[in-house]
Amino acid sequence: MVEATPKDPAAAFGEHEVTAPFNFPTEEEKVIRYWRAIDAFKTSLEQSKGRKPFSFYDDRRFGWDCHGLPVEHEIDKKLGIKGKEDVMAMGIDKYNAECRAIVMTYQNEWRDTVERMGRWIDFDNGYKTMDINFMESVWWVFKTLHQKGLVYQGIRVMPYSTACTPPFQLRGWSRLPRGPDPAVTDPKGQVPKARDLQGKDLVGIEYEPIFPTSTTASRAVPSAFSPTPTSLPTPVPVSYTRLLPSVTTITASPSPRRHHPRRDASQPSRRGRPIHQRGSRLQGVHVKEADKAIQKDLKARGRLIVQATLSHQYPFCWRSGTPLIYKAIPSWADSAAGSPTPVTGTSAGTDTGEPHPLWASDDMEEVVCVGSVEELEKLSGVTGINDLHKDKIDHITIPSQQGKGQLKRVEEVFDCWFESGSMPYAQAHYPFENKEKFEKSFPADFISEGLDQTRGWFYTLLILATHLFDTAPWKNLIVSGLVLAADGKKMSKSLRNYPDPNLLINQYGADAIRLYLINSPVVRAETCASRRKASRKSLLEKDHAIKFVYENKAQQSTNVMDRWILLVASRSSSSSARKWLPTALHGGTSLGELIDELPTDAPDALPHSVVLHAFLTENLYQGLRKFLPAAAAEDKEDYRSVHFLSFPEVNESYFDPVIQRQFKALQSVVELGRVIRVNHNLPIRVPLKELVVFHTDQEYLKDVESLSDYIKEELNVRDLVLSSDEAKCGVRFKLFAMARSRPQTAQGRR
Repeated sequence: MVEATPKDPAAAFGEHEVTAPFNFPTEEEKVIRYWRAIDAFKTSLEQSKGRKPFSFYDDRRFGWDCHGLPVEHEIDKKLGIKGKEDVMAMGIDKYNAECRAIVMTYQNEWRDTVERMGRWIDFDNGYKTMDINFMESVWWVFKTLHQKGLVYQGIRVMPYSTACTPPFQLRGWSRLPRGPDPAVTDPKGQVPKARDLQGKDLVGIEYEPIFPTSTTASRAVPSAFSPTPTSLPTPVPVSYTRLLPSVTTITASPSPRRHHPRRDASQPSRRGRPIHQRGSRLQGVHVKEADKAIQKDLKARGRLIVQATLSHQYPFCWRSGTPLIYKAIPSWADSAAGSPTPVTGTSAGTDTGEPHPLWASDDMEEVVCVGSVEELEKLSGVTGINDLHKDKIDHITIPSQQGKGQLKRVEEVFDCWFESGSMPYAQAHYPFENKEKFEKSFPADFISEGLDQTRGWFYTLLILATHLFDTAPWKNLIVSGLVLAADGKKMSKSLRNYPDPNLLINQYGADAIRLYLINSPVVRAETCASRRKASRKSLLEKDHAIKFVYENKAQQSTNVMDRWILLVASRSSSSSARKWLPTALHGGTSLGELIDELPTDAPDALPHSVVLHAFLTENLYQGLRKFLPAAAAEDKEDYRSVHFLSFPEVNESYFDPVIQRQFKALQSVVELGRVIRVNHNLPIRVPLKELVVFHTDQEYLKDVESLSDYIKEELNVRDLVLSSDEAKCGVRFKLFAMARSRPQTAQGRR
C-alpha cells in the first residue's frame, strides 16, 4: 500500500469544512494542488508500464501546428504588415524568425487551462511541426507518394487574396457541362416550350457563350472585353452534376465556384479547351470593381436578364481585409491511385510553411524529390543542414543529371493540413527513428475531434495512411459536435462570440462543464447551444452527497438501503463499462442518474457505500478514504488517488431483483408525492398527516409497505395508507382523447 509520507505535507488532502458552503471551483483547485504534490500524472503512467500500449491521437494543438495563416496573421498585426510586398521587404528569414518566436507564446496558457479542466497531457514531449525531425518525416511522406506516382502539378482552386498577390483577371466560360439525364424545362412556363430534351441530347450542340473568347465565334455583337471569336463551344457531359429538378445545367469556369472547385477547373483542359487570360479592357481591374462595367456590356448586347444585389456571407482576407476570390492557381496535389481527380492539395500560399522537397530545372522537365536531410546533403554537396524552412534551404541547388544546369527548389510550401495528416509518422520521426515503437502503436486505438474535421484533419489522416500503409490510421473514432454561441452561430475566433473558458471554469467548476457536455448532443456529433446555467445545475445534487461523506461517521449496516446503493453502484459500473468501451460516450454518465436516485434526507445512505463514491470527484474519494479498512502489508495498490485504482469489477451478487423492484416502487411514490406537493403549493418542510397510496397490484403495495419509513421521511408525512379499494379511496377515472392516436384520415375529415 502506498501512502503519502509525513515528509510530504503538500500531499495531505485537506478535509472540507462541513459548515462552509461547498465551492466547486475552489475545491477543484485544491484537488489540482494535491495531484501536483503526488505527481499523479507521472505515477499513472508508471503504473501502466509493461501493459499493452494504448495509443490515441489528441487534438492537433497538443502537438503544435506552427505553420500557416494563424501564426502569420498574429505577426502581421504585430508588425503592421499589409501584404506580400511587406514580407519580401522585411526578408523571409526575419519574418520566419518572428513567427517562430511567437509559436509557443500560448503554451503556458494551454497547459493551465487543460490542467484546470482535469485533463492530464504530456506537454513536455509534444511534437512541433516546425522541428526538423517532424519536417523530415513529412518529406518522407511526400517522397513516398511521389515514388508511387501520386503527386502531380496541376490547377487547384483556392481562396485567393487579390491584395496580397497579382489581381484576378476576367475569363470567359468556354464549356457548358451537362448532366446526362434530367430534362431541361421552364418551371414557370414563361417561355413557349418547343420540346423536352435530356441533358445528353445537348452534348455536341454549339451555343453562344456570354463572353466570346479568342477560341470561340459568335453571331451576336462582339464583346468589348473579348477578342474576335473563331468557333462556338459545345456542352460536355460530366459525372458530378447533381440530378435535381431545378438544377440541370452548370457552368465550368477556369475560376469556378467553390462547390466543384477541382472538378470544374479540370474540365476545360480535359476537353481540349485551354485556359487563358486574354481580357483586354478589364486587364488589371479588381474583380469587384469590374462588376458595373460587365453589367453595362451585357445590357448593351441584350444579354442582361436580371440585375440585383444579394446579401450573403463572404470570406475576407485576414491581412488586407479585402474580399477573397476563388481562383485556379498552379499547385502540387496528391491524387488517388487510378483517379485523375486530386484528393488533397499539398501546396499553400503562406510564407512560413514547410517547403516542398522538390528541386526542378527551369523548364520543369527534370524534377528531383528529396526525402531526407541526408539525401539533400548528398545531392547538393551542402553539409550541416539543421533547418528545413525556406530561408534556410532555398539557396541550395542540386546539379542536373540531364545537363540542365542547377536545379532550384520550387517555390511552394506544404499546406498545413498535409502536415497534420502526417502527424502519426512525423511525431515519431518515422522511419528515421522509433520504427518498432511506431509499428506497435499504429493504427491508433482512438482518435477524437470535432465534426468540422471531417473534411480537415480526419480527411488528410485517412488519405495519407491509406496511400502509405493501405489502412485507416485509427481503430476507433469519436466525432464531437459543435458548441454554438448564445446567438446560435458557430463559435469563431474571428468573431470572438464565445466566453473565456477560464471564466466559466472559475465560476461554475470544471466538473459541471464536463458532465454537462458529456450529457449534451455534442457527444453525438450534433450541435449544442451554449447555456451557462445548465453547466452548474448538473452538479448541484452532488453537494448533498459530499456533505454526507464529511459530516457522518461510518458504521456497519446491512439494511435494505445499503444493499440498494450497492446494487445501483454495480449497475452504474456495468453500464459505464458497456457504453464507454465502444466509444459511445453518450449514455455513459449513469453516475449522475445514480445520485438522482438517492433519497436526499437519508443520512445513512452515503457513508456506507464506498463503492458509489469511487466514481465521483477526487474530493469525494479523499473524503471516503478514512472509511476504508487498513490495507494488508502485501497490498501493492496505490490508494492516494482514485485515478490510481483499477476500474471496479461488477459484483453480480448485488443484483437483487426484489430490492430493485421495491425501490422502483419507492421512487414512483416519492416522485408523485413531490408533484402533488408542488401542485398544491405545499413545500417539503410542511408536514402532512397522511399519504394514501392506491394500487390494484398487491405486490406493489407490499413493496411500498416494506420501505414505508423511507417514504414517510422523504415526503415528510406522518402516516402512510395503502389500499386497493377504489370506493374507499374515492378513485375517479377520466377519459382523455389523444389526438395523435386518432387515424390521420379521421382528423382530416374533422
